[in-house]
Amino acid sequence: MRTAKLLATASILFTAATFGSAHAASNCTELRSEIEGTGTDASSQSLISFHEMALNMSDCDDALSEYLLRRIAVTLSREAEAPGIGEAQRLAMLEDSLAYHRLWQVLKQLGDEAYDQEDYTSAATRYQQALETIDDPEATADRHVPERPIVEEIFRLAEISRLLADEYVAVPLNRDGEPTGLGAPSVRGYEFSVVSVPVTFVYDKTQFDEQGQLAVQDLLSQLQAQGEPDITLVGHTDPRGSNQYNMGLSEGRAMSVAMFLRQNNYGGNITTVGRGEEEPFAVPEGMQLPQPEMFRLFRRVEMQR
Repeated sequence: MRTAKLLATASILFTAATFGSAHAASNCTELRSEIEGTGTDASSQSLISFHEMALNMSDCDDALSEYLLRRIAVTLSREAEAPGIGEAQRLAMLEDSLAYHRLWQVLKQLGDEAYDQEDYTSAATRYQQALETIDDPEATADRHVPERPIVEEIFRLAEISRLLADEYVAVPLNRDGEPTGLGAPSVRGYEFSVVSVPVTFVYDKTQFDEQGQLAVQDLLSQLQAQGEPDITLVGHTDPRGSNQYNMGLSEGRAMSVAMFLRQNNYGGNITTVGRGEEEPFAVPEGMQLPQPEMFRLFRRVEMQR
């Protein structure tokens, strides 16, 4: 697999699924007892049945429903890895699990699958959704928040995928309309002060191409939503051409992004820097990419908060 396996991402550990027996509960207290009696052995179908019963009992609260929805999602994702499950069925089961509860582990796994198929647009979308889900306390309780190295891995894979995607992948917005994913300055308390923005340009020019125009407009919207902070824009190029020429081109491209922001009444201070080819994108150890894709990572504008 081409995906960088930087870390052993925390897996979801459960025992093998078995179908529960027929349910006989007549009220929520009895239903809770029956659910507890299954331990971790209940199948997704059994849990779905429990959930349907809970919805039809007036004495059941939302907390039980939410608990069951998460267990259904976890169990479906576990069952998807059972021996004999075909690839298409496995992916379908993972997708189905998201309808019950969004697990960052599943979103990360779907991002890895898309990345391995070189579907960078889908990969960037899934990795950003994973970051958004980690950052949402309603989706990911404190005890399920991964350690910083895992969050950094997802963040870096989201950056790489978005830079390699053939179309611009916008940052997602949370329920309050705030930028999340690669647009968030922090994820569950883990700060990310530097992000590579996939601003693309006409070949050998400082003029945005169609995809680059979408990227700068999205960047403007993100920063406006965050109170227009002071930022530094750092331009980078690939190694083709002389160092002197690339230095000028990278600075000109950073200045083009700054000019766009200022022309749209951006209120924060903007500093621009050109690095040319001096600071190539640091791909994770073990990741192998063809030279054209490496050059796409090198040609970028970094936004530093």
